[in-house]
Amino acid sequence: MAAVPTRHPAVGLERDSEGRVTLLLPLPQGRWGRLLGRFMKIPQEVYKRLELDEIGTLVWDSCDGRRTVRDIVRGVIERYGFSRREGEMATVSFLRRLARRGCIVLAFYGETKRDEDPS
Repeated sequence: MAAVPTRHPAVGLERDSEGRVTLLLPLPQGRWGRLLGRFMKIPQEVYKRLELDEIGTLVWDSCDGRRTVRDIVRGVIERYGFSRREGEMATVSFLRRLARRGCIVLAFYGETKRDEDPS
């Protein structure tokens, strides 16, 4: 719960009119994709789209490199009125999925690091 999630800089995003986020995850192109791209009009960057709901958007926006998982869980609980257990389970599960897909990186700092001013 003391880990600090940070968004991966290669992940792009789009926001809809309601403020929800769609993540754009770059897909690696293999040798054949690069070769075909030289002869055909194939976009250089190919993305997988991951649409987030309202809660996912809140969690994504909270992955700013300063807030801990504990802080993000607290924000979800306060905003949506979940029990502590529900908020923890949903948030931690979602953060794990984001980490597995390479959307975020989790940094672990000691408590003394967290208390210091990072600037």
